Amino acid sequence: MQDFTDILIGDLRQTKRKFNRLLGLGLIFTLIGYLYIILPYFQYKSEEKYLSETVKILEKESERLSNQLNKTETAAKRINASLQKIKDQINYFPTMLNRKLPEIRDSLYGGIANRHSRRPQYQQMDIIPTERMIIPSHIKTFSEAVRWYTNRWFGDILERLKQNVIEPALEISPNGGEDAIGNLFLISDRALKNIQKYINEIDPEFWRSYYGGKVPVARGLVELVENEFKPLYEEVMTIINRVKTTIEKKKAELEDIKMKMSTTQQKIDNLKERINSLESPIGKLPVDLTDFIKLFPILLVVLIVMLTLIVFKSHLINRVVSPKLNEEKPVDNEALNLVLRCWYLPPYKKLYIPLLVVTIYLLIGAILLHTSILVFKEPGLFKSFTKNGFPFLDYLFYTAYLSGIVIYTACLFMLIKLLSSKTLKTQREG
Repeated sequence: MQDFTDILIGDLRQTKRKFNRLLGLGLIFTLIGYLYIILPYFQYKSEEKYLSETVKILEKESERLSNQLNKTETAAKRINASLQKIKDQINYFPTMLNRKLPEIRDSLYGGIANRHSRRPQYQQMDIIPTERMIIPSHIKTFSEAVRWYTNRWFGDILERLKQNVIEPALEISPNGGEDAIGNLFLISDRALKNIQKYINEIDPEFWRSYYGGKVPVARGLVELVENEFKPLYEEVMTIINRVKTTIEKKKAELEDIKMKMSTTQQKIDNLKERINSLESPIGKLPVDLTDFIKLFPILLVVLIVMLTLIVFKSHLINRVVSPKLNEEKPVDNEALNLVLRCWYLPPYKKLYIPLLVVTIYLLIGAILLHTSILVFKEPGLFKSFTKNGFPFLDYLFYTAYLSGIVIYTACLFMLIKLLSSKTLKTQREG
């Protein structure tokens, strides 16, 4: 019987050493794995996700601004070309009108001569069909015909200014747009009104003189168009420069974020090297980074189960050995405690000892719960299973995590029960 008791006492000593080593190594593994790998990984992944989404937004915004810039530059070229063409037409107006006067005269008097011989289909019309131009039938004199033609020509110039200059300008949608659109509208409206006012104030008889009438009118109209529409063109160029500046800022911001993404990815890669220096309670783990993160909650459950089993085994040995030692050879309590004492089992010299053990369990449990939640929120960890033809293996892990939390709760309940056991205390004091 003595040999059996010695075996149990030796087993108890070995169990205590195993508990101390496992508790120390397990606590170090838990804290380093959690603080040094798990938390940084999910922090970097969250940062990577945020940066990736930001890159998509910036790329989309840059594309939109580039399209806007192309549209604005096209409008600016069209406006500039249209203004130049209109100014050239106005400069050519005196010469053109000089050449048109005989045609106007022929159309007018040829139309009057043929008025009574018109075909029936033209009898209800207000205009006279001619070979070159159509003059309304209510115009009787050459002066009226010239005024009608010049007014129509000026009206055509105004219409072309609206279609080829003002409308393209108002279609521009600048960044931050309402103020700029308002400025374009005001400039355009003011320009048209001033040009219309100038045309209305032209002497109806200006056409009778080339250098004294037609040339000054054309020169004044060119200067007016240039002066009135120059602010419009400058405003469009301001919008172009503003959009270009915004695009450059977006591109710089995009490059900065891409650089941050590269740095973040490098940090994630560095985490893989940390695993090689980390030893789990069951030895070295030949796994990569994502596998370690998926296995970490399960390893914590294994650690808790092993610690609880050791505490339970120590408790059983104490219960068996204590009565036998008292029966075979009376010993004092101090000697008995020296042989059988497990610092993690009652009776305790200090009250903080059971609190310390429970606190360690609770700490590991909190890390277990938090890590499980983080893994649940990161389905990308299980993409490798889906790619390799194991689409349901991720649910196996989820089940293992939930089961692990249940097992941890049972172990915690058992530990508290063992730590508060009165059996050993009674036997020692007996």
